[in-house]
Amino acid sequence: MAITVITGISMLCLLTIPVIVRRVHPFEAFLVWGWVLFMHSNYMWLIGMNGELFALPKLMRAVVSHALAVQTIMPAIVLLGIRYGTDAASGRAKHPPLLAAALVALLAGFEQLEVLLGIVDLKAKWRFGYSLGYWCVFVLSAYGVWRGVRRLARKEVGL
Repeated sequence: MAITVITGISMLCLLTIPVIVRRVHPFEAFLVWGWVLFMHSNYMWLIGMNGELFALPKLMRAVVSHALAVQTIMPAIVLLGIRYGTDAASGRAKHPPLLAAALVALLAGFEQLEVLLGIVDLKAKWRFGYSLGYWCVFVLSAYGVWRGVRRLARKEVGL
């Protein structure tokens, strides 16, 4: 059941990506997507697996489900936040910190959905505060990468 749920959410994310990144340049979206994959992969393998804070079950469907989640759903969620972050940067959004908090809550909630579905096994020494701290750093770094790319593109191309 877990692979069905994750695959359905992944397909929904892939179908809505063109709508999500309407205000974000495709090059910016590609670089942020790459940054999200790089950061989450390093976090998952170095901190989680080697630090023995969480583990993936030995089932192939759990590994495939987690790979789909990491490579499609999480970047799509971050790009959704950056799309609304473009509104915050232009002054159209009312509460940018509330947007960031909602994005962190959405990512942490999705992580808990993976735990609930049995895709990720959290160890006893794991605390939910670790997840919130990681997702805060994750969202802020992705937003920082997007702002850096936007600033560089503005200098070079005139976006």
